[in-house]
Amino acid sequence: MIATAFVRFCSCFFLAFGLAIVLPGITLTGPAQAGESNPFEASLASNLLQSRAQIRIYRHDDQADLACQSRTFVAAKVVRTPRIVNETLNERKWIERWVLDRCGDRVTYDVYFTEVGQGGAIFSFLEVQ
Repeated sequence: MIATAFVRFCSCFFLAFGLAIVLPGITLTGPAQAGESNPFEASLASNLLQSRAQIRIYRHDDQADLACQSRTFVAAKVVRTPRIVNETLNERKWIERWVLDRCGDRVTYDVYFTEVGQGGAIFSFLEVQ
């Protein structure tokens, strides 16, 4: 029993050490701490869905200004409250407006969310001019 625990400890230690060597440029952060600003506090999307939408918008926005290397979301709000569009499928749709700071310029995106059933969700987005 002690040998098994020791092997697990060693495996976890070497895995963590190996990841630190392989991924030195990646900073892992936890959830926002008290006092930190969370621009997605008003969002209705799950953390996973928010994360995926953010990644897609960042990729899209990279093409808009190739010189800018500093992008941060600064605000999110619900602009169309959720509504059931198909009761049989339990399909719910809503729109959120996300604001991105692109090297000092504010860029606004409308993010369209659709949840279907238990756990299924899709999104699309459009830059607001």
